[in-house]
Amino acid sequence: MSHRCSEALFSAAQIRSARVFKGRETVEMQDLMAKKRLVFVYGLNILAAFAVVMLHVSLDVFAPQGGGDPKWFASFFLQAAFIFAVPVFFAVSGMNLLDYRSKYDTKTFFIKRVKRVGVVLLFGSAVCYLLYGLFPSSFWGAENATLTFKGFIKGLLSNTINDTYWFLYTIIYLYMLTPLLSLAAQRKQLLEYIMGCSLLASVLIPLAAALGFDRSYLDPLFGWAAFANVALLYYVGGFYLARYLKRSGGVSISWWPMLLLYLAATAAMAAVSAGSNGFIGFDAVPAEYNPYWISVNSPFCMVQAAAVFLCAQALEPRLQSLKEGSQRVLAKVSGASLGVYLIQMPIINWIGLRLYWPHYQWLQNTVVRGLVVFFVALAVSLIWCELWGRLKQVVLRKE
Repeated sequence: MSHRCSEALFSAAQIRSARVFKGRETVEMQDLMAKKRLVFVYGLNILAAFAVVMLHVSLDVFAPQGGGDPKWFASFFLQAAFIFAVPVFFAVSGMNLLDYRSKYDTKTFFIKRVKRVGVVLLFGSAVCYLLYGLFPSSFWGAENATLTFKGFIKGLLSNTINDTYWFLYTIIYLYMLTPLLSLAAQRKQLLEYIMGCSLLASVLIPLAAALGFDRSYLDPLFGWAAFANVALLYYVGGFYLARYLKRSGGVSISWWPMLLLYLAATAAMAAVSAGSNGFIGFDAVPAEYNPYWISVNSPFCMVQAAAVFLCAQALEPRLQSLKEGSQRVLAKVSGASLGVYLIQMPIINWIGLRLYWPHYQWLQNTVVRGLVVFFVALAVSLIWCELWGRLKQVVLRKE
């Protein structure tokens, strides 16, 4: 798995050079997209993995204690700064996979997905289930865990072993749609239609409800199951931004305006969320926290995720200038990002039981704890990838 680890679920797939599409419109891929190795995708995978960790070490935002707790406010701002994590994962996956027909057939597509996501979901769930069941007193929230085969199957089907794996269940749904979406990928206007429907059903309708419009008047007409999951918007949007965003006519995208847009979207998200929850200033903590404005369905998150994606894409020429060794390191760390996603919650829950020991006081800071969890999870993932790769080499030599 060592080198293929860099080709994991969210790694950069090779994007072929310019193709001419049939129809009224001829679309030429940008020189940037003709590169065999898109280094900015490695950076996005690593950044999104780190962002996921920061989101999960700040989950106490959903249980405010009152009294102006500074740790709660730190968690609140971390949620606003890193909510783009999973949308960026979806966008990178869509960018890499919606053009799969240019590389292999649909049967091969599903075989690859089962080998990667199916095996990863089973393996990650089994590891968490065994850890929590064998060492229940060592992990926060696992005190009553037991081990039964029936319990594992029920937990796997209901996503109750490690509920942060909801992303994997959602990506399976997107994979099921991909053969159809890949046909639309060759037609810009059809992609725009799909994104428009998804934008309406998964972003604008929740926005109207958040602004006070009675949702019962919206769901009968706009409760479109096929478009109601916002993951579809990010998945298709990643491919659209990478393939169809024009740079002609003297219009180009630089990284620094996208960085400013990210900061603006993050600040607006935090401000609107603070106002809607009824607290302004550091002396007030809401009795209940409504996470809508800082969520993947928020229009602010949509803008934030697009800004992060485009900022990284705009840096591609600079990243391509890195030495080959540096690019290989980025590829290896990027390939370990899925492992970070899989193992981070057990590490968080294990550290959580030790936060109040005298020798671990420094870990109580949310940001520092997030850094510790990320680098520990990354180290575990890299070691696993290396061991797995060497095991496969041994097996292949024997064959």
